[in-house]
Amino acid sequence: SAEERIIDFFQKEKGAQVFWDADNYYLKDHFQEAGMFLRRHKERSVQDFQWESDDLLTGTKRIDIYGLSGNIAQAKMVGSLLQNSPHDKVALVLSDQTLLMPVLESLPGGLDEVNVTMGYPLCLANSFHLIKQYLLLFRRSPFWNSERAKQSVDFQFYHKDLIAFLENPMMQFLAGPVKEEIAQLLRLIKQNKLLYVDREFLKGVDEALGFHFFSFKEYHSLSLIKNSLNFIKSLIKHHEDAALSLIEEECLFEVYKVMNRLEDLCIDFESKIELETLFQII
Repeated sequence: SAEERIIDFFQKEKGAQVFWDADNYYLKDHFQEAGMFLRRHKERSVQDFQWESDDLLTGTKRIDIYGLSGNIAQAKMVGSLLQNSPHDKVALVLSDQTLLMPVLESLPGGLDEVNVTMGYPLCLANSFHLIKQYLLLFRRSPFWNSERAKQSVDFQFYHKDLIAFLENPMMQFLAGPVKEEIAQLLRLIKQNKLLYVDREFLKGVDEALGFHFFSFKEYHSLSLIKNSLNFIKSLIKHHEDAALSLIEEECLFEVYKVMNRLEDLCIDFESKIELETLFQII
């Protein structure tokens, strides 16, 4: 491999020294695949192989097992353990990358530095789900691409899709007047047990946002992309009661870049992307 050739070059040509964190549990057991490269390098090494240890099998260990249900409970427990930890430096290994955001949000206050060495898929961020839910509203509406929609008549949204969108955690970062309109709309839907929600009920949210988020004249994918961009701007610029964290701002910015790129492609190539295609691309 490339890594092996680089190591060999610096050892033979430049006299470099290599120090390995090699445990005999992996190194001497030929059935352990994780030690294959270490064993191979040791056989052809031109220097003494440093360092070997027996910590895994002989070292003293303490293992605590906690019975928890759900990812959020696990993240909260991690925060509690870190809060009461006597150690200055702690390594936290996550076997499930979807736990990264809940864990970061559950970390105790007062931590000076946190070094995250794993990636986080954008598709798992709340900001990404928010835009997907917005597109899903129109995708599942029986009036999309219908003559009634083109004439801007009686456009309706399925109540479950609309509630899921309005109750997305990112909505807490909107300005006060917008949240008041959303709370009033949610009460209206639940109290009246509406199956489909007419677009007229959403005018108050549009007015509070300052642009036509739900009601617009041109019903095509480019309009949805533009609305998504405007909505992300509103989240970033007009949040009041709760401040966006650096992680949330970064996720929003990345989602914005994706949607902005899609808008540029649609305009440059003068192409009309079907809503189903747009949903699959995102």
